[in-house]
Amino acid sequence: MKTWLFRSLLMLYPKNWRERYSEEVADLSAELLAADEVSRSRLALELTTSALAERACSWNRTRTLAVLLGSAALIVVVAALL
Repeated sequence: MKTWLFRSLLMLYPKNWRERYSEEVADLSAELLAADEVSRSRLALELTTSALAERACSWNRTRTLAVLLGSAALIVVVAALL
């Protein structure tokens, strides 16, 4: 499934996710559509909601990493002052 809609939906996912899973998702999506197990609109809806969930996880991981790095930097500064 290499339509412009599918490519557009994949762009909603974080880059590292796309690099790792886009081919598998494309293959699975094509299989599901070929077997009439899912409609195009349902597939688009599921890909969109999944992309938003992945983005939310990505933002949360980024925020957590920023807090951890900031905390580590603060500990180093306080330790240097003591």
